[in-house]
Parts: sequence; C-alpha cells; structure tokens
Amino acid sequence: MPRLGRISRVIIGFVVLSVLIICAMVPAVRQAGEAALLNACHCRMCGMSMTLARYYEANGTYPPEYSRGADSKRTRWKQILEESGKVEFDLTCPTKTAAFAAVCGSGAIFDGPQAAAPDDVADGCDNTLILIAFTLSELARAGSPDVQLDALSKMADSDGMFSAMSIHSGGRGLVFADCTNFRLIKPISVRTMRALLTRAGGENVTRQQLVDDGYLGRQGWYAQIP
Repeated sequence: MPRLGRISRVIIGFVVLSVLIICAMVPAVRQAGEAALLNACHCRMCGMSMTLARYYEANGTYPPEYSRGADSKRTRWKQILEESGKVEFDLTCPTKTAAFAAVCGSGAIFDGPQAAAPDDVADGCDNTLILIAFTLSELARAGSPDVQLDALSKMADSDGMFSAMSIHSGGRGLVFADCTNFRLIKPISVRTMRALLTRAGGENVTRQQLVDDGYLGRQGWYAQIP
C-alpha cells in the first residue's frame, strides 16, 4: 500500500504540473491567435487599397457607389471594383464579427452613380475616409451592406462617440482615399468622423492631427493616390 500511495502522489503531481503548464500557455496562445487575426485583417485592408489604387490608375476616378445596367439593376461599388480589376476581395473581418463598408450619401466619396475623382476631394485624399470597418451588429442597424452618412449618428454611444471597437486590440480599421490604412485606436466624436467622411466639407480636421493626438495608428499602405 505505501508503494501505491507514492505512485498516486507522483501521478497527482504530474497532473497538477501539466495543468499549470497549460494555464501558463493559454495567454501566449491567445496572443498568437489575435496577432494572426490582426495580420489577416491587415492583409485584407491592403488588398482593398491595392484594388482601389488600380481602379484609379485605370479610370482616373474612384468607383461610384453603384451603377445601373440596361435592366436598371444596381451594381454595388465592390462588384464594380472586382470586375474592373478581375479580382475578388473579402470585406469581412477574419473574426467573422465585422466587415468593411462604404459610408455613402451627399458629400461622401460614394454618392450615387456619379464617380468622384481625387480632384473632387477638396479636403484632401489624406484627410478623407473611403472605407470603415463596422461590427455586423452596426451594419444590421444600418439595414444594408453600406452605411448612409446621415445614419452615422446611429453608430454612436450615448455620449455621441464613435467607438474604436474591441474586435482587435489594434482598433477599428480605416481606409483613406489616398489608399493608406490606419486604425482608430480610441473613441472619436461622430462630428469628427463625419468630417473625415465628407470630401469637401471644409472642416478643420486632418489625419495628421488625429495621429498626433493619439486617435489614429498607422496600419500600413499599398499605394498613395496623389
């Protein structure tokens, strides 16, 4: 019996040690998994920027919000980009809980069937957003794959702030009209976000100012549109 008791203690000790090792590894595994998701999301952002830049090089404009065929059926800007570049890209975040969307409407780059050119962006392509990552619940409230500029206030919290999201530790993904990629890393007012979305509003809001103030972090870029 004493021998069996010693064996039992050895087994219990081994089990306890194994549990402690596994518990110590869990944070590292989670961190590695988050880093992999963040990198995959960044790659998708670069793909969007690349496709936008190539469309501009070929057409001299951004794609319109939509086009209409002979049957009056609408073709969304994403399909226009894909058909032009003969590529497909996924707007969904690898977490499957968010997706990139355009903010459309009067004053935005995506405004109906009329394509905007960089010269139309009087506020500067580096100060104007073209794509934003939204949670799927936010897009559900918008009621469409894209968000209307006038409905942006519905995305705000009770203090009128637009969140940085917590899907990634890096923050909410943003693609600017010069095809550079950034992340919103702390909440920003809806008023400021709206200023970044209008192409010729004349607001005194610049991307560099927001970077300096700690609201934006650079994510990298594909190719800048002048």
